[in-house]
Amino acid sequence: MKYHIAPLFCRPWTLNGMSPRLIESHYEHNYGGALHRLNAVTEELEALHVKTTPAQVLGRLRQEQAVLLNSTLLHELYFASLGGDGRTPTETMARALANDFGSVDRWRDEFILLAEALGGDAGWVLLSYVPRDRRLITHSATDHSQSIAGAIPILALDMYAHAYHIEFGANPTAYIAAYMRNINWEAVEAR
Repeated sequence: MKYHIAPLFCRPWTLNGMSPRLIESHYEHNYGGALHRLNAVTEELEALHVKTTPAQVLGRLRQEQAVLLNSTLLHELYFASLGGDGRTPTETMARALANDFGSVDRWRDEFILLAEALGGDAGWVLLSYVPRDRRLITHSATDHSQSIAGAIPILALDMYAHAYHIEFGANPTAYIAAYMRNINWEAVEAR
């Protein structure tokens, strides 16, 4: 199987406080690089002779494939979450956030606090829907793992330094604020 790069749906030049250079570098080098490596690992797995391959080799390749697949999927969600006026969620999303977090402001504060906790580290901050519980949750994930089995991520903030360092340096707080101003709530609601 060959994985293909997803189109960049947001228009980088329209983002508020995030430069096209930052978005394009992140998209081409980090997301594109992970996709390229995912294809190489997948090709290597498809060529293996399972009966003669050591278990450790298969295990290492499958683990790498899972990490790379999650990286590409989370990057696709991240880019698909940008391009809107993040200040005000849609009416449906505002109602859901208020229902599950007490208020939109409480959700926003929690999401930002989780992101700040990852500043200078590596990982993702996600807003996910858990069908079993019929509710939204926020959580952080490291090593490109979703971390909540069965949850459906609907909003992703990349807190790896590659996502912001070019433009924001060692100031992840400014990056988080810029991200929050650019959430496409219509796309989040559609997911």
